[in-house]
Amino acid sequence: LIGDDVGLGKTIEAMMILKHWLNNSDDRAKALILVPRAILEQWISELRRIGITPVVVNEPRDLRSTGSRVYISKIDTAKRNRLKDAILSEKWDFIIIDECHKVGLVNGSKTDRYRFVEELVGKNPGTNLLMLSATPHRGKNDDYLSRLYLLDNYLIHDKRLENDTRFYELTRNAIVFRRTKEHVNKIYEDDRIFTNAKLYVYLVEPSNDELMYYRELDALTRSILRDYYDRAGEEGRVIPLLAALIDKRGLSSPVAGLKTLTRIIEKRAPVLSNRISLNDIEEYLEEDEELDVDDDEAVNSVLARYADYLVNYRNSIMNVIKYAERARENDSRLKAVLNIVRHHMSNKDIIIIFTEYRDTAEYIHGKLVSEFADLDVRKLTGDDLQRSADIIDEIKKWLQECKDDGKPCVLVSTDVAAEGLNLQAANVVINYEVPWTPLKIEQRIGRVW
Repeated sequence: LIGDDVGLGKTIEAMMILKHWLNNSDDRAKALILVPRAILEQWISELRRIGITPVVVNEPRDLRSTGSRVYISKIDTAKRNRLKDAILSEKWDFIIIDECHKVGLVNGSKTDRYRFVEELVGKNPGTNLLMLSATPHRGKNDDYLSRLYLLDNYLIHDKRLENDTRFYELTRNAIVFRRTKEHVNKIYEDDRIFTNAKLYVYLVEPSNDELMYYRELDALTRSILRDYYDRAGEEGRVIPLLAALIDKRGLSSPVAGLKTLTRIIEKRAPVLSNRISLNDIEEYLEEDEELDVDDDEAVNSVLARYADYLVNYRNSIMNVIKYAERARENDSRLKAVLNIVRHHMSNKDIIIIFTEYRDTAEYIHGKLVSEFADLDVRKLTGDDLQRSADIIDEIKKWLQECKDDGKPCVLVSTDVAAEGLNLQAANVVINYEVPWTPLKIEQRIGRVW
């Protein structure tokens, strides 16, 4: 498990190891690479750059392609039944899993991703397994330990290992390797390759309308949780998830909250509703995980699908909608961001504004475009990613051109750009809302730092 800091080149390290293995193994030996959807194209591009043309696996028939020993797939595509069975029936001699912190436990239970990888490794006992993550430990020892069990199948599953400091010391530089920016500065380079990062907390006083919106939103979600906290069965599982989704989107921006609540009232579910399971939503809420489809559509889909559970709260929901509309007209947080951008424009800085939801990203992007006619502003969301496979390369090229030309520019992005994408041309990161896990903050900052 390579657990180097964000931005130290884990992808390149993995490819160097892969290329060495290809040059020194049987011509019939095959490698499988599993990655999150947002960084698939970047992996393909980097592999080609070092002379490896991978087969992209989306369907079982892709596994029959010849001419390459390296196969690559989105992990959430690979774990689906039809493709999963086909992948598990193949023999794999080398397996790479990028962003492996997405493969683990939620509330002590194995996720679908983990079950798939566990079975994959179990069916290939002699394989070379390489896992990559800048955040391999997400604050829960049992989750971290689950990844070590994949790496070393001789490890005995023992709860006592979770708090065994000596055990963790023995894994370091044996099956877990981690370098930090401090290591690079003080040991490897003995030079200030990485400058210090400065963190500012910008507190914004809400307007009366915003205050009422937050209070009504809080009252709504609390009453839902209070009413259904002790329910058994599907109700007891679904309702707390709905309350958390309403709260999370509502706190992102009045616009995101407005769209979510309107969807619930109108019961409009996007066509992708059946592709998102409650397990997916639990993982998403528990770990601030990215979903395999656009987060906005997935969340709205689930909320609309189970809208009947919320029929008793219609009056409260309508009340929150009323205040969301008022808060949108006088959005103090958005005004604060406009002021921060205005300040950095004078320094010709390159800014990344991160938000969790596409609706909020589009809202911020629209305001920036209307407020600053001469500022180069672009947007990157899961929706943009689905429309264009080249969007990531276009964004990176654009940011570099802004830097080379010494002109300010702003990228408004959801977390599709927070993992695995190189955004070092930028020098300012704005977190529009506070993510539920500090690890997401670390991933976002690390893309630039």
